[in-house]
Amino acid sequence: MTAPGANEFGKGTRPPRVLIATAREWLSGARLALALRNFGCEVSLLSPADHPARLTGAISQWTHFLQMRPFRSFERALDTAAPDSLILADEIVLHYALLLAGKDNEYGLRLRHLIESTTAGSTALQLARTRFDLLHQASQLQVPVPKTEPLPTLKNLPRAITHLGFPLVLKSDGSAGGQGVRIARSMEEAEQLWKKLHRTPSLPRVLKRGLIDGEWMHLRNWTRRLKSAVSAQQWIAGREATSMAMAHQGRLLASVEFEVVQTTERRGPSSVLRVLDDARLRHAMARIVAHLGINGFCGFDFICEPNTGNPLLIEMNTRPTQVSHLSFGEGKDLVAAYVREVLGKQVEDRPAATRNPFIALFPQELRRDAASTWVKDAWMDVPWDSPALIDFALETGGKKLSPTLLPARGDA
Repeated sequence: MTAPGANEFGKGTRPPRVLIATAREWLSGARLALALRNFGCEVSLLSPADHPARLTGAISQWTHFLQMRPFRSFERALDTAAPDSLILADEIVLHYALLLAGKDNEYGLRLRHLIESTTAGSTALQLARTRFDLLHQASQLQVPVPKTEPLPTLKNLPRAITHLGFPLVLKSDGSAGGQGVRIARSMEEAEQLWKKLHRTPSLPRVLKRGLIDGEWMHLRNWTRRLKSAVSAQQWIAGREATSMAMAHQGRLLASVEFEVVQTTERRGPSSVLRVLDDARLRHAMARIVAHLGINGFCGFDFICEPNTGNPLLIEMNTRPTQVSHLSFGEGKDLVAAYVREVLGKQVEDRPAATRNPFIALFPQELRRDAASTWVKDAWMDVPWDSPALIDFALETGGKKLSPTLLPARGDA
């Protein structure tokens, strides 16, 4: 099955059509839309009404994503945008996309084709949601991982503690970005945390996450009394590393590696990164990408052993990560590689956005600590090409930030 219109945009008679689907109002989705538009793509958006990408002028068609009617939302977006490619920008839309793609109807077939040809693919999307299975497969590919054991029941906990010791990292499937991860320092604490991670969420909690966080996907789990699989992992007291990549048909085509210098909270999302050139991370990524036949954007998180510095894989993201829109020079421009390889439009890699190896993510580091030395010493990824995005970032996420906190424009 050929992507709709592939021959047309491949010959240059019309721009390639990209549909970005997201249930979260993340600034990163808006930055990615701008980058794709600047490469000559026609960008459509499936999102909540207040998504910042709608402020950029980069969106040609918008479809309202309604979590109470997720399948209908996807169907309308497919009809409206007629996309050549699909970018699933968060775990919520990924969850619903996989469910719809499993249906044996017109929309299921169309979505399934887009998932297989222009995203990481259904196998990788599913595997990324199962923490133990991901690390088990990575280990079989000779990719180093922390010692990890499944915990299907509480009866398995004593054995895991004997093998892994304390502190013990407990992780639930289907979570990301530090969610669903807890640290236990005793048997009693481990038992309590296992029960919290494994059990079906309570109705009050489900309603809170729906009404306040806009995450209604948990209502389905509650109605079906679904429980999360839990695994136990060895605690590694090392530095964190992360990477982002673009692949096509199982080939790693562009990647950037980072050391995590600062996070918004312990083991939480990054707020300051240092650009690395680490062949060990690329080697691990390339093995997994080839094994799974990944297309499109993906990312990998590692923890580095304190004595050797060897990176151990802990998580895979099958979506664009926070700085995927940036170029770090030749071979390190994910958007250019995506447009060139997945969409078939001949474009060149952009020059590196900065020569400074330290990247302060905007507005994350400002919100963490506006007086941080990194605000001054690192290069801050401010979207100067979109004043509306700057205003959005300063005004949302809690306390309003003053524009006077921004660094001087053009400071690379």
